[in-house]
Amino acid sequence: SVLIAKVASLVSGGPASPTMVPSSASEAIVEMTIQLAEPHLSMVESACRAVSVDASELVARDSDGFSAKLVLQRTLSLQSGSAGKPRLKSACQVNGKAVTLKAMKAIAGPLLTIVDAAAAASALSRPNSRLSVIDTAVPTSIKAEALRTKTAYRKARRHREALEQELNSQVLPPSYSHSDDPNEEAIEMLRHWVDELDAFEGRMVKFQDSAVGGGSSGSDDRAAGSTQLSETLQRFRSASWFDYSNEKQSNGDASSTAVSEFYTQLLDFREVVKDMDEQLQAAVSARDALSAISLPDSAVTALERARNYLFDATGGQVGSTEDSVDQDIYSAAAEDAHERLNTLEMALSDCAKSLEDSNKGLLTTLERMVDSVGVSLEDIDAIIADWNTLSRKHAISPFSLPSCHKALRSELDGSVEARLMLPKAKATEEAALKEYEEAC
Repeated sequence: SVLIAKVASLVSGGPASPTMVPSSASEAIVEMTIQLAEPHLSMVESACRAVSVDASELVARDSDGFSAKLVLQRTLSLQSGSAGKPRLKSACQVNGKAVTLKAMKAIAGPLLTIVDAAAAASALSRPNSRLSVIDTAVPTSIKAEALRTKTAYRKARRHREALEQELNSQVLPPSYSHSDDPNEEAIEMLRHWVDELDAFEGRMVKFQDSAVGGGSSGSDDRAAGSTQLSETLQRFRSASWFDYSNEKQSNGDASSTAVSEFYTQLLDFREVVKDMDEQLQAAVSARDALSAISLPDSAVTALERARNYLFDATGGQVGSTEDSVDQDIYSAAAEDAHERLNTLEMALSDCAKSLEDSNKGLLTTLERMVDSVGVSLEDIDAIIADWNTLSRKHAISPFSLPSCHKALRSELDGSVEARLMLPKAKATEEAALKEYEEAC
């Protein structure tokens, strides 16, 4: 109750108020008797020594030597203070022996805990809080052992889950079913699949070498003309057959497999080569549109056609042969038109030459970039088509082909490490769980 809480606060050295004393002619006395036993008895004796109080005189053990009674008393009274205001005075006793308020607080304070009932009820409504209260009475060694076994159990469980996840993520053809004792026919089929994928892996490595290192000398410098091409070549060069990205490829069920980084980079490489071929073709078309006489719609053909029309319009006269002030205005206009056509022809020629400039021309730069790649778009499409054919053969996604290769190789070798370790991992987890339950 509130009254008991206030008494406990006062006898343990808590603050007091003048309103607790009814009148100046009386005093208020609060008293509490506590029956002590170990370890609290030793704690009180240590507190007495800490405040320079003789514990043997203050606390007398019972005949059994393991218990004692502690009577705490505090008397509050009012005395005249300055300016006519009453002053509160405390007189403290422990087992009838007078002590200071500080000594009473040091002795009785650790023995009593005052709890806010509303706050306690709210806290104890939570299971974790109730368990924490219970654990305060548990020896430290037991809690340490429980924590150790809990950590060991969680580690064993995570290990078992990781092995199961590795097995579930294995990509095997739907037509293949695992057997602990496969027959000769199943082994021969596995060997054929693995040999086929081994050969394709070797082919992909050679293709990669040709693509990123099979161009003309100085291919890296030539590829530097395009940041996108240079970065794509670098990524494709760094990719390997069993590299997987952080993304996941869904298989339509709860499991998922890693996406092949090699296949992803191959597709990106194809797109860059395709764009580069299209850019080169566009540059060639631009040059032909300017200077190809064989094209009926080129600029130089149109210029020549305009020149013929102008020749017909002037009757074949470019200018007057007489140097007179009265030069024919008609001839002068024809000559001016021909000169402007000549200027236009020179401009078209300069533009075409700039495209084909051996150092910095657009067409030459694109040709160098194409030359830096050791394979053509047709070569890339052929290798992707073969990759997809193998994927369809095994009824898997092209992104999962390297994972399927790895899983088939492990099945053939009979060294599926996760499958061999899983029974032991389950047994270890069960033993760790049992030890954890016993420790709790």
